[in-house]
Amino acid sequence: TPLFTYDVPVISTLNPTTGSTSGGTRVTISGSNFYLNENTTIIRFVGGHTPAPFPYPNTHPVWNRVTPFYNCTSIAIGTPHVQLLCTTNEGWGDNRQVSVDVCGVVTTTK
Repeated sequence: TPLFTYDVPVISTLNPTTGSTSGGTRVTISGSNFYLNENTTIIRFVGGHTPAPFPYPNTHPVWNRVTPFYNCTSIAIGTPHVQLLCTTNEGWGDNRQVSVDVCGVVTTTK
């Protein structure tokens, strides 16, 4: 039986590319094949350089010590299927990749 597969999400640009450590920066993620459902779309800022010592305990909700990442506090549609809006959580570090997970299909900036 033939099966159909939708194209994977693609991230083309981020704007802005910097923000406050206190969070609240509205980041526009442009690309293609974005589907937004609050239960199935996750945007994360992943990896990069995180200075030590950590100012938060391992149990802090925005910090995962094994794989350091920060989830967006809110996600919205900018333009359907080509633009997502993410409000950053508090965090620190630099050179973080952005990961968009749409219904379990993940794409990450390089």
